[in-house]
Amino acid sequence: MKLLLNFLIKYPIPQGSELHSARAQIIELEISREDLKKHLAEVEYGEILLKIWDILHPVAPFAFRVLDDIKKYIDLVRQEDIQSDRKVQKYWQEALDEQIMQKILPKIKGINHKVEPTLNDFIDLAKANSLSLSEIKAQKMLDRYRDSGFTSYF
Repeated sequence: MKLLLNFLIKYPIPQGSELHSARAQIIELEISREDLKKHLAEVEYGEILLKIWDILHPVAPFAFRVLDDIKKYIDLVRQEDIQSDRKVQKYWQEALDEQIMQKILPKIKGINHKVEPTLNDFIDLAKANSLSLSEIKAQKMLDRYRDSGFTSYF
């Protein structure tokens, strides 16, 4: 998967120079599934995130920043549950579902013909893993795509 990262690099413009604007550089980085797997090796929900990545990356790529944000959120939920003496055995399931809604599903948008099968596959995965918030939202997105040929999170 190729991710495009835009970096605006500003160079000092010498007085009297013909340069009137900064240059933008586009850098393409290859992100492999193995890199993501290593990054998620120590979290119990890593396999689910990898399955989600497998399904979504052709239409909605995500990588380390999103995964790190999800891990931080789930860690905070876990700490809060421990401090309040709540049962933490499956603390991450609801938090993961919330983060998929906030960080991953908004990336799915557009008219790409791959959107419909991607959403179908994601809905199946969400059902199998009790990700009910994400399942409901993805179904609404799929219905919108079927009605209009376009979908977005919002």
